[in-house]
Amino acid sequence: MKKELSPKQRGELLATLQARFEKNLTHHPGLAWAKVQARLEAKPEKLWSLAEMERTDGEPDVVGQDKKSGEFIFMDCAPESPAASSSAATARSPTTPPEDFVAC
Repeated sequence: MKKELSPKQRGELLATLQARFEKNLTHHPGLAWAKVQARLEAKPEKLWSLAEMERTDGEPDVVGQDKKSGEFIFMDCAPESPAASSSAATARSPTTPPEDFVAC
C-alpha cells in the first residue's frame, strides 16, 4: 500500500493542522507554522502518519521541536484518546514509541 496523500488530501490536512496550531499556541510557544509546514511538505510520509491520526479521531498538534535534529514533534492532543490508541497503549512495550507521536 502506497503511503501517500493526494494533493487534495494534503491541502485539507495541512489546513486542519494549521488551524489547530493557531488555536493552541500554548502547545508550541515560539514556533512558526511556516517552518512546520515546510518540513511537512518535504516529508510526505509524515503527512501520511498525521492523516492516520486524524482518521482515527486523533488531534495531532505540534508540542515542541527537538533541539538536536530540528524535527517538530507532534502528539495526539485529543481530549480523549481514540479507542484504537488506548487499547494499543496497554500492549505496548516500554521501548516501542507511542503510536500518537510523530516527528518530522
